[in-house]
Amino acid sequence: MIDVTRKEILSLVLNLLVFLLVLVVFGSFFEAEINWFASEIITRMGIWGVLFGMFTVELLPTPLAVGFWMYMAIEAGISPTLVGIAGAAVSLIATWMGYFLGRMMPATI
Repeated sequence: MIDVTRKEILSLVLNLLVFLLVLVVFGSFFEAEINWFASEIITRMGIWGVLFGMFTVELLPTPLAVGFWMYMAIEAGISPTLVGIAGAAVSLIATWMGYFLGRMMPATI
């Protein structure tokens, strides 16, 4: 059994609160830049580029999350419903593709 003290739990909670506070401050401070960046991505790449970005992030073991692409698409004005459905479809297709690529690889690498 893991022995966790109250001090460790309090430290964890305080660190998470500070992290969230920093995110909120930076998000509100750079809101105009974030909106501009999102609209530029969508304008240059289009919806198919965003879907390809989502697919790539889901398929490869990258540290990025598909939420980044979804957030950018929603900030650029694409319907959240469409982004959610497209994100789910892309995630499912990437999962299947990753599974089948793994099955086709030799067992000894």
